[in-house]
Amino acid sequence: MSLITLLLTAFVLLFILLLLLLFLYKTNRKRKVVASTSEEKKKNAFDLKLPLLPNALNSLSNNSIREAAKEIYDVYKILDYKNDEKEYKRDSWHSWQVSFLVTMYKRELELFIPDCKDVFYKEILTLSPESLRISTKKIIKKYQDKVDVEKTKDVLSKHLIWNAQEVATLMYFLSKYENASKDKS
Repeated sequence: MSLITLLLTAFVLLFILLLLLLFLYKTNRKRKVVASTSEEKKKNAFDLKLPLLPNALNSLSNNSIREAAKEIYDVYKILDYKNDEKEYKRDSWHSWQVSFLVTMYKRELELFIPDCKDVFYKEILTLSPESLRISTKKIIKKYQDKVDVEKTKDVLSKHLIWNAQEVATLMYFLSKYENASKDKS
């Protein structure tokens, strides 16, 4: 073999090797991007955009929203769900009521509840902060998926899809976390 043939063969092999390395690099890089995207999706599975709200609530002041939420809490307390597990699990709360609590979540308003231990089931009171956050985000997701915010107050007041456990979880979250902005995307 001549020197030129040998050099040409070496050059072709080197070129093929570089192409192979470049291909492997790109393939490995794509895997990392896919893996990190999957990890981010798992990590942010409950990160939500803030929900849309019924137009009637958007125009209300924070004080009006707080007062309505306080009335919802008073009704919850009077109904004594802590001592009636059957009613606790039954869908007896309507979307108009829950809209006030979701508005508080969206506006980062605190719901002052002086006697949580006397009103809520122990299962809610003993949730870890992360579990409470996840439960709340599930409720917000349900609100986004199931509540048509274009409907009127009358229609939303007949939309009974919420149980006392969900209402209690939202209220407890609002009472526990003054600024929940890190819980929203």
